[in-house]
Amino acid sequence: MIYEYAVDPSFFTNEDKACFIIESFGRDKGRLVSEIKKDHWANVVRDTIRISNNAPIARHRLKEALIILGKKKALYCRQKLVENGDWRSQTDNMHKSWPYRGILVEQYSGSENHILVRDITLFDKENWAAPPSIVVEREAEKMVTAVSSLLENAREVMLVDRNFKLENQQGSPVSKYKNVLICFLKYLENKKYGPPVGKLTYHLGQNGVTEITKSVISHLEDQCNRHLRIMIPQNIRLEIAVWPWNKLHDRFLLTEIGGIDFGIGLDEDAGTNEKTVRLKRLSDADHAQEWSKFKQKQPDLILP
Repeated sequence: MIYEYAVDPSFFTNEDKACFIIESFGRDKGRLVSEIKKDHWANVVRDTIRISNNAPIARHRLKEALIILGKKKALYCRQKLVENGDWRSQTDNMHKSWPYRGILVEQYSGSENHILVRDITLFDKENWAAPPSIVVEREAEKMVTAVSSLLENAREVMLVDRNFKLENQQGSPVSKYKNVLICFLKYLENKKYGPPVGKLTYHLGQNGVTEITKSVISHLEDQCNRHLRIMIPQNIRLEIAVWPWNKLHDRFLLTEIGGIDFGIGLDEDAGTNEKTVRLKRLSDADHAQEWSKFKQKQPDLILP
């Protein structure tokens, strides 16, 4: 849903090409420009602009284009060591250890799918596609796999669903939310490439409860101890923030680099007619609003 790309700095020798990058990248576009190390790619772009044959006013506009890209939060930093060599050799070496969704270049005559060229065929390439929404089956593994590219690059992860429950009103166990949560935790614990994530924060409500008291938290903690605690992976902790029922509505996966609206909810199908869930990428404005809102809430429980 949100993917990481390496982009040839030479795109910033031409205003039309630079505009294409600005228009194609950003959280709401589902594409991020990768920097191997903080400011490394941006510095290479600046050097490329400086030695280009453009007139001074054109070079100034190209530098402004780079600034706009940063303001759009379209840059993702891997914070890795940079090997000697030119941009292309550094990028190819990095791809071997931590694959990009695509490497966008100006010219290429080979057949590798991850190498993309800005031409009339680009928009038909699977590795360029970043649809704003997808529909997946309401099975825990399939739901998490659908957002794995976002999880792989994230450093901080939050889930939001006011309907989360471990027991029904009769006190019987409910597994449909727990299964999805555990699948998220296991994925984060076993990330292949991206930065480690030491915690997951879940923002939830209690059905009909509009005042969060110590007894509400204590009751939830008892349920977590019975049904959840033993299933939490060793190397990651779960933080739970409890909200008044009427303060939460939509269901989200939120990270510092983007967010996904989980439509009907973060639970598996339990024999209802809703066999699928639509996942929608959040716009920049919506992500900023929701991220700010949930970052301000301190956890009420920390497990284990």
